[in-house]
Parts: sequence; C-alpha cells; structure tokens
Amino acid sequence: MIRCSDRLRGKSSPVFQWREKANIFNNQSEEYANSIFVLASSDNQKTLFDQVKHEDVIAVKITSVFEKEEVLGKIIFKSALPLALCTRKHIPDIEDEFNRILKNEDNDISLKELPSQFKNKKAEGNKNINHLCLLWDDPNLLPPEQLLTENKL
Repeated sequence: MIRCSDRLRGKSSPVFQWREKANIFNNQSEEYANSIFVLASSDNQKTLFDQVKHEDVIAVKITSVFEKEEVLGKIIFKSALPLALCTRKHIPDIEDEFNRILKNEDNDISLKELPSQFKNKKAEGNKNINHLCLLWDDPNLLPPEQLLTENKL
C-alpha cells in the first residue's frame, strides 16, 4: 500500500476534495469493493484524468502504464482519489487480475477487507499481481510515530 504524505498537509483544492472523498469511502466500508471501483484506461494523460476526476469517483482500477511513473501519481493526487488499484507494467488481461483481488473465491469482498485481501494475493506469488499497487489513502489512518536514533536512520 502507498500513502500520499503530501495530502496530510496543505490547503489546496485536491487536499480538501480528498478528505471529502475519504469520508465517503469510510462510510462505504461494508459495501462490495467491486461496486465502488471504476475502471479507468487511456494512454492519454488528459483523457485518463477526465475519467477519474469526478466528485462521485472515489476508487479506480487504472489499467494504463506510463513511461514516467510520476504521471500516474499526479493524476491520482489532482483527482483527489483515496483508493486506486494500478499497475507498474503492461499486463495482459489486467482486468482479470483486478477481479482476483476484488473477489475471494467467487464472492465479492467488502471494501474493508481489501487491504488484507491484496496482501494475501501478493503473498501467493502470482507474478502479475506483484506488479500491482494499491493506494489506500485514508486521512484517519496515520502511520505510527517513528523514533529515530543515530543508530536507526
């Protein structure tokens, strides 16, 4: 899972939108993950952004791969998405891989089950799933405080 630390501070429009969308997804934690995620796919950055920027889109499955990895990060940040499944490289039948994550056997999983399901599927060692990323960016989940010493940097 990935966290967007830039969202924890700042007062830009995407940060406020992200907080609103995160509240929506927190209220839908019992819903089926498959019903919340929207498929987004385009090799054109503007078209992809247009697909995901809407207020009602809180979770996306992004099948696009860009040469520069930061392109996808900027699209996700600007569109204020708290949830995203995306790939780091082109995978044939990527939608099937996404569905393997969003289902447990033949049953849809709830949104709150998604992080553990993702982790379990990665642990199984499927080479395609190892190239997928889950962005679960919840403002209410703060990372534990790290106490660093000179010996532990």
